[in-house]
Amino acid sequence: SLYSVYAFSAGLGFLALAGWSASRLVKGACRRVNAPDKQLQVAIHSFCFLASIIRLDYIANEALLVHTPNVRDHGLWLKLAGAAYTAFFPLSAAAFLCICQYWLHLIYFVDQIDQTVDQPWYRNPLIVVCLL
Repeated sequence: SLYSVYAFSAGLGFLALAGWSASRLVKGACRRVNAPDKQLQVAIHSFCFLASIIRLDYIANEALLVHTPNVRDHGLWLKLAGAAYTAFFPLSAAAFLCICQYWLHLIYFVDQIDQTVDQPWYRNPLIVVCLL
């Protein structure tokens, strides 16, 4: 069926993303570099990994609900699917905000702007992203 193709391809995509994030987390843990952006990179990959695993859980729950319509009690699976659907969005938004903050650090580095000088909160481009 068409839903099976969707679930399989989406599952593969999120599985690849989870694998990539996990490998980056392992590589980051093995490196003993004290880069100032290391914590931000760990946060990015952690949020991406968690969001991918939660989306895989959602796809699996939905596939189970679609392909087993005769099961009497779908209550637990519906609640799990709803929770996984809802939890994905804040995790992916957190990963996106961490990526924006990482890009901001790179821009400061390229432009040779001193990051230790506190700028007013309204001059931070990340505020615009949060408001959108």
